[in-house]
Amino acid sequence: MKTITLPLVSGNSVTLFIGNNGLAVANSTKNPGACRVIDGLHNNGGWEVKMTREACVKKIQDALSSH
Repeated sequence: MKTITLPLVSGNSVTLFIGNNGLAVANSTKNPGACRVIDGLHNNGGWEVKMTREACVKKIQDALSSH
């Protein structure tokens, strides 16, 4: 299982444990330059991440490809 920690718009951070479930990353409708990461498990609408969608996707891909 891989983990990734992302900065939230709120100033906090979220650590996601990436297993067999997928993640959805969408542009934020509220905060320019931010995105929303949705895991499909918590029914919380996802986490508002203080990164562009592209940067967030790259960070997730890097975490998944690391040993």
